[in-house]
Amino acid sequence: MRLTGRWVDLAAISGITALAAVVSQSWPGFNSPDSEFYASLALYGSDVVDRAIEPSYIWTRLGYIAPVRGLALVFGPWAAFEIWRIVLLFVIAAAVYSIAHIAGRPRALGGALALFTALNTVVLAYAGNTYLTGTVMAGTFTVIALGVWSFGSVASQGRGLLGGPRWTTGALVGAVLAWILMTNPYGAIL
Repeated sequence: MRLTGRWVDLAAISGITALAAVVSQSWPGFNSPDSEFYASLALYGSDVVDRAIEPSYIWTRLGYIAPVRGLALVFGPWAAFEIWRIVLLFVIAAAVYSIAHIAGRPRALGGALALFTALNTVVLAYAGNTYLTGTVMAGTFTVIALGVWSFGSVASQGRGLLGGPRWTTGALVGAVLAWILMTNPYGAIL
């Protein structure tokens, strides 16, 4: 029964992500010099800043540049941006859904909250600007969901992630915060 419930949860989150991705497909993309610059870094790597006096840009946005660069090398530029956007939408929807589910609320409420949040995120409107807004938002929602899970939720009774020791959840929170820090140091302060 428990395994079937997890599949239902995964199907609900995937459906919410697909709906949000399809609905937002025609919304505007690159719209600022800043987002275009980081999109260029993701597509062309360090070639963009090789002659720069201060190459710090690539290190302070590595949490966005590295995954999108890897996706661009495998799938091409536009598919890479779309895949990254869908991954961020999935993470946001999963975090919001799980927070509601952990709190003992019905799946329908968790699904409604996740859909509402996914349809109102900045990720939808800024395909190239996900380096800051979408990535930090996805990371922040993940940290909140892990915190709710770890400290006294209905499902865990205060145990760590999936019933394990609390340090495993703390390690995951640390990894997510490091990812946010590599995306935007100011975003990690959130």
